[in-house]
Amino acid sequence: MHMRSLGEDFKMHREVEKRVTLLEKIFSDKTMHQTAKELMVMIRGGRVPVDAVSKQRSGALKRVVRMLSRHFLIIEFADGNGTNWYRLTKAGERALDEEEAENEGEVRV
Repeated sequence: MHMRSLGEDFKMHREVEKRVTLLEKIFSDKTMHQTAKELMVMIRGGRVPVDAVSKQRSGALKRVVRMLSRHFLIIEFADGNGTNWYRLTKAGERALDEEEAENEGEVRV
């Protein structure tokens, strides 16, 4: 207002803050964050059996699953045959939607 009263053209400079998503809060490491996002997309798109993850040699994948389970973003459930599968919880769905909305907001060059 002071600059306008002096007759100067003044534009407000607002710094755009990058919102930190829930998965970014949980996984500070970029590769673990990306692995978690990809795993959650696979879980949403179909069913991921618990045995398929537990038999993997990758310790990073197991840590990602453990952290997602700890924060109640995924759960295990059993079907009629007794096979255990992973499913997204409502919190997991919101976290994945938040990630997708954040990625849509990015400008790719």
